[in-house]
Amino acid sequence: MLSARPKPTLTEATERWIAEMAKELGVKPKAFRKAVLKLARHGVWLEAEDWRLIARALDLSKYLNMAVDYVIRRVASGVSVAQAVRELPVTVEKAGKLAHIREVLSNLV
Repeated sequence: MLSARPKPTLTEATERWIAEMAKELGVKPKAFRKAVLKLARHGVWLEAEDWRLIARALDLSKYLNMAVDYVIRRVASGVSVAQAVRELPVTVEKAGKLAHIREVLSNLV
């Protein structure tokens, strides 16, 4: 019989921090907790200011998982956590410009 994975236990202070940050960032606490734990499984911890920087670049209520996956991929490729966080807004801006160019080009055809 397979047993369910045990639910990760966090300190009360960490749970409180997660709830406060989720509220500040405009995301559901459960989704934010899941994102924090996913990052932790990959050895990544983002400070409050890191989350704020990411939230200025992305609507985390829609793109939380994408931001988490980006940071995990960049850190796995050898970039520091701080560098991955600093890159994210630039990457989002470039992606937005490319999407706009694609839209304009598709309207011409």
